[in-house]
Amino acid sequence: MAQPNNQSKKLLMAVAAAVVVAIGAVMLFGGSGGSGGGGGFALGPDFDADALRAQIETMEDRGNNHVSNAVDYGDDFPTSGPHASSWLPPGFYDGSQIVIPEMIVHSMEHGYAIIYFDEPGTAAVDQIREWTLRYQGEWDGIVAVARPGLGREVVLTAWTKRLRLAEFSADAAWVFVDDFRGRGPENAVR
Repeated sequence: MAQPNNQSKKLLMAVAAAVVVAIGAVMLFGGSGGSGGGGGFALGPDFDADALRAQIETMEDRGNNHVSNAVDYGDDFPTSGPHASSWLPPGFYDGSQIVIPEMIVHSMEHGYAIIYFDEPGTAAVDQIREWTLRYQGEWDGIVAVARPGLGREVVLTAWTKRLRLAEFSADAAWVFVDDFRGRGPENAVR
C-alpha cells in the first residue's frame, strides 16, 4: 500500500480539524436560533408553542428617547419608553448588583430578552443562568434580574412584549426568548 505524501497528510489533517471545529460549534451554539427550539434548547414533544404565544402581551410602544433622569414607567416590568444612554450588559444579576430600570429598557431596545425571577427553583435558576452565559451578544443578549416578591412567578420582557408565567417553564420561557431576542428596534439582528 502506498504511503500518503506530505501534501496529502496536511490536507487530511486540515479536513479533520475543520470537522472538529464544525462539530464543536454545533455543540456549543446548538444550531440555528429559529423558533423550533434552536439555540441548543429542544422543546418538549407535547409543548404547544402557539398556545403560549397567544398569552404574550403586546404593550404600547412608549418611545425610545435617551434621558439622564429616573423614569416613572408606572409598571414594574416596562417594555419600552425613555431610558438611560447606557444599557445593562447581558448577564445574570442575582440581586447583589444595582440594576437600574432605565438601563434594562435600553437593553431591550438593543434586542435583549429580560427574565425577572425570584425563587423559581434551583433547576430554573440553573437554566436561566446557562442562557445568560450562552447569549452575550450586544444586540441579542439575555439579562436575568432577581426581583424579590415574585416567588415562583417569572416575568419575561422584550421591546413591547411581556409574558408572565405563574411558575417557570423552560419551554415557555425559551419560546419567548427565541421569538424576541435579537429583534429590538435599534438594530434587529435576527
